[in-house]
Order: sequence, then structure tokens, then C-alpha cells
Amino acid sequence: MNILPHVFGLFALGSWLSSVQVKKKSNILVLQLLANIFYAIQYFLLGYFSTGLMNLVSSFRCLFFGLNSKNNKNNPFSLLLLFIFIIVILALLYCKTPLSLIPALATLLYTVSTWQNDTQFLRYIFIVNAIFFLIYNYIVGAYVSLLGNIFEIISGTISIIRFKKY
Repeated sequence: MNILPHVFGLFALGSWLSSVQVKKKSNILVLQLLANIFYAIQYFLLGYFSTGLMNLVSSFRCLFFGLNSKNNKNNPFSLLLLFIFIIVILALLYCKTPLSLIPALATLLYTVSTWQNDTQFLRYIFIVNAIFFLIYNYIVGAYVSLLGNIFEIISGTISIIRFKKY
């Protein structure tokens, strides 16, 4: 077993878990940018090209949406449509099996959730996508990330409770 992909999975996990525990959207997206870069490297090293590509798209999405958030700007609808278009095109080109559609679907959900400003909604989507990726990572053998998905579900649930608006 090659350990290098799993090392990147650990780095990704640390960044991702940290992202759901911060309050400001711009900080969430910076940490997710790092997580997506590490996840992309992990999946490329494991030979899952389409998943690595989806993580690269997610990295750019986090960069652009994060910059807008940091500058207190709303993300334009046209930017959302651009990312959706890119995800759909990549899915059509590279997703050859039903399994490879899971990362594409998760990327679409993340894109829509990070486009808007409600961080609680974003945390709910984190949990939904962690469940999708738990299944995916089990099937493809990304075991560190699979364990990470369990932690993501727990951490996401904790963050929803911590930041609940009363």
C-alpha cells in the first residue's frame, strides 16, 4: 500500500475539520481551499483522475468565492453558473461509471452551498457530502479519507450546534 496518498488525505482532513469550526465564511473557504488541494493530490496519486479534477475545480471555487466573501461582496450568479458549467462538462468528459458521479454531485452541492451566504446551510451540506464521500472513499480504498468523513460528520454536527442561531 502506497502511504503517500494517505498522508495528503491527513493534511486534507485537518484543513477540512478546521474549516467547519470557524465562523467567518471567508475563513471557512480558505481552509477548504487547502483541503481541496490536498484531496486533489490524494486522488490523483490513487489514480482517480475525475475526483482529483473535481477537487481542483473546488479549489478554484473556494478561491473566487472566498475572495468575494472576504471583500464583503456577494458572489455573482454568473460565477455560480460558470462553475456549474465546468463541473457538468468535466463530469460528462471524465465520469465513466456511476461511482465517478459521486464526486461530481458532491462538487455541485458544495458549489451551490458556498455560493450563498448562509454558513449554517453550508455546514448541513458538509454533512450530506461527507456521507456521499464516506461511501465513495470506502469503495475506492481512500481509507484515511473514509475515517475523515466520519470525523467530518461529527465535526459538522458539532459546528451546527455551536453556531446555531436562536
